[in-house]
Amino acid sequence: MSGSTMPVPLYRGTPVCFDNDAWTALRPTNIPFPRKCEMLSTMLFNGTAIISKHRNEERYEESQICEADIHAQIPEAPHAPAALRLAFFRPQMQKAQLDFAHEVMTLHYLREQHMFPVPIVYAYCTNKACLDEQFIVMGHGDGVPLDEVWSQLSDQGKEHFVSSLAGLVFRLSLVKTEGVGGLLWSRHGHLSLGMLSRLAERREREESVTRKAPPTRSFSDKEGYNPETVSPFVQSAQAMAPLITGVLALFEPASTPYCLVPGPHTLTARSIMVKADGPLAGQITAIRNWEGINFLPMWMLAKNLNNTLGAQFADWDNKFHEDVNKLYLSMEGRRIATLMDLLAPEYDILREMVDAIQSGSYEQIDQWYERHKPEYDRRYNEAGKSPEHFWWALPAREAGLWLSDRSGAGEDIWPGTSSDADHFEPDCRTINPTAPHDTYEPRRERDRRSTVEEQTLLARTSTTQPFALGTKTRLWQHVSYNAILPLPMPI
Repeated sequence: MSGSTMPVPLYRGTPVCFDNDAWTALRPTNIPFPRKCEMLSTMLFNGTAIISKHRNEERYEESQICEADIHAQIPEAPHAPAALRLAFFRPQMQKAQLDFAHEVMTLHYLREQHMFPVPIVYAYCTNKACLDEQFIVMGHGDGVPLDEVWSQLSDQGKEHFVSSLAGLVFRLSLVKTEGVGGLLWSRHGHLSLGMLSRLAERREREESVTRKAPPTRSFSDKEGYNPETVSPFVQSAQAMAPLITGVLALFEPASTPYCLVPGPHTLTARSIMVKADGPLAGQITAIRNWEGINFLPMWMLAKNLNNTLGAQFADWDNKFHEDVNKLYLSMEGRRIATLMDLLAPEYDILREMVDAIQSGSYEQIDQWYERHKPEYDRRYNEAGKSPEHFWWALPAREAGLWLSDRSGAGEDIWPGTSSDADHFEPDCRTINPTAPHDTYEPRRERDRRSTVEEQTLLARTSTTQPFALGTKTRLWQHVSYNAILPLPMPI
């Protein structure tokens, strides 16, 4: 027997945090990426990592994230996985430490408390204390990406996939709350409703687009708002805010429930992993990207396969509806009835509006408006107002031009306000020109923030953060849409 002993593996069933100062000795800046992966595998599992796939920075320049799929051969290690996925976040993709820690806790919560198909989180580092990197180590997940195997699946395999996706959406709709917000964790691990999660890649995209916009004077300029200094980029953003509010006021159900809704990169054919063969081929085994999950209106979850995954899945929409309905019928009462109701075509205008805005394409937004304009006008007429009376009853492009023409040198026409006494105001927000550019203030609520719940929220965030409380009110009237939808904002 040798006197030497094997080092104890760090991973023993719960995520390992490498933020401690004890790891600052492991902060080499010139070690190759594969070597860093090997070091992590050894520390976590006493195993040797063999890299089978490696996406370097040059090949993944757009999102500036470096990833590697690691197959680790680790004998006699009870918690060792067959494969790992390491994500190293490069400077333009790095996240705030608190946001990163909340993301890790959310992944652990979704897997352990609700048994969603979330890969196991083995380790993470939020402050670059270890290996001079911000990273997360996760299980790779069994199976292969859906987009690589869908065309090869038999009809039975495709039925397995549709049924498993229906079950996932059904279970997401069961996790409800009283309002809109993100999953906020206390230092003791208690969950509450907090600020909405935002995707790092969307923030980066917005910043890059803003940098390309014509130079404009800051909205916090003491001289005040001057429409001549506002770029078309900003005008379109201003025009979209009340347009969204008007559509929500007309089409959103009055008693909309709020449930867990994954981010736009979660339920995609690339993120969903399925079994490739065998009797259970097509069943979902894991979903790799859960970033951006929030508590949002249930109609954002009630999407057809065509809207969620693409046109090649449209033929299976009826099967998806049938499976969701069967799950609903298996429940007592009407706890899930709204999910089936919200799958109806009459709510396509809401779903497609979100998809158009998240695409970042104003052309797609205009296409969405033109497609739904007849129903939009009909609803306005039923409400007793002519749609031509409202400047937000125009496509986003035309609304922006209208705003530019309407606003005089000494006149402030902000979205949701009007100089006309009889002008209908569906928007209860006003942009504060002296506040940071991503802030909206609820005009009718800002002087009433006196409840304990409101004070608690403001203490957690600050007065410059978007306003989102877990109340029974229609929070879409009170929340910053920029926190929910990727609207470009003024610089």
